[in-house]
Amino acid sequence: MVPSNGLRPCFGHLPPFFVKTLRIIFLLVTKVKSKAIAFSIVLLCLVLGFSGGLVTANPGLNTVTLYLHKDAAVGTVNTKGTAGQIFNTTTSWSGGTQENSSALAARGNWSVYFYLYPTLAGALTFSGSMTVIPFIKANDTVADVVLSTTLNAISVAGVSTLISTKSNSSVAVGLAYAEKLSPHSPISATVASGSTLELNITLGNSTSKLTYSVGYDTAVVDSRITLAAEDAVTVSLSSDFLTYERDDAACLTATVTDVFGGYDIASSPSVLFTNPFGLSYTLAASSYGDTQYSNTYFYTISKLSVVGQAGTWTPTVTTTDRSGNSFTSSYSFVVTTEPGARNWDPDLPPLSWTGSPSGDASVVVVVLIVAVCGSLLWYGTKKPRRRR
Repeated sequence: MVPSNGLRPCFGHLPPFFVKTLRIIFLLVTKVKSKAIAFSIVLLCLVLGFSGGLVTANPGLNTVTLYLHKDAAVGTVNTKGTAGQIFNTTTSWSGGTQENSSALAARGNWSVYFYLYPTLAGALTFSGSMTVIPFIKANDTVADVVLSTTLNAISVAGVSTLISTKSNSSVAVGLAYAEKLSPHSPISATVASGSTLELNITLGNSTSKLTYSVGYDTAVVDSRITLAAEDAVTVSLSSDFLTYERDDAACLTATVTDVFGGYDIASSPSVLFTNPFGLSYTLAASSYGDTQYSNTYFYTISKLSVVGQAGTWTPTVTTTDRSGNSFTSSYSFVVTTEPGARNWDPDLPPLSWTGSPSGDASVVVVVLIVAVCGSLLWYGTKKPRRRR
């Protein structure tokens, strides 16, 4: 259930790496006498500060289903003209069955090509089974059609690398669309970020003059390819701090990244809090942001003491992709009754800043920290003037 005290935005805290660093600097002024040791601690603090509390879970090997689609808006991908013939994990179907047909009835082979779009957001390893499942028909009923399917990786520069090819003889084809299986031997390949995949479907017959058609892009005629992929989806989970006082608010950030595209995430992930008494609370996202490949979700509890007590808390985030694979990430933080344990002041005015800064903000903060540290070290080594 959602805590009765409701949610609040998680923009009201100082960034954790900055607060941690300032606390260490304060300790240097009041406790540490050796400036060499002090300087070493400051450097360590900078490293720890930027690391934050973050856990990323990789799901391992999962079967991904990619569907063939027609999208006239897609032109050239990695130097290859697609004619709008693409495949990806979406199930946003066309209004009717899309089809590609051989121009004339003839003996011999006819081929059609499809391309993964959008291209891969990161390097991806395929390891295991692969099956191409096209819907096929012809202008006659025959029992000896040869079905060949090939999968290539196409780099950003247009260089083609074979992943797998398979030929199936004596495939029966009729006047109505029916799905046919083209199972491949187990594959093993790593494809670079930015690459597309090229699927080639070839039909042939040496004895009959036939017109072939491949149908796709509806919920019924859903030509597709299934692949075993490693770590296609990653889930990271972090909290604004690792230690809280019991009356503090807690903000979690979950980031789900999918190399096939952010649309592959079936729904907003849920976060399950388990408090020290073993009671669980489920939170829905209070806000989120997304890119083409990554979705970020925020979850807040405005007062930890309302839903639990001091001790170790374990939040777990779970999300599902459109192929039905589930991905989970979890870690722990501590809620304490010790005064002053929190490392932020809840009465400070809100800052429009969450997590660790990036780009120019990061540079500015580092310069400020270095300036403060340098001033402290200079002051600590300066000899006092003697009074005359």
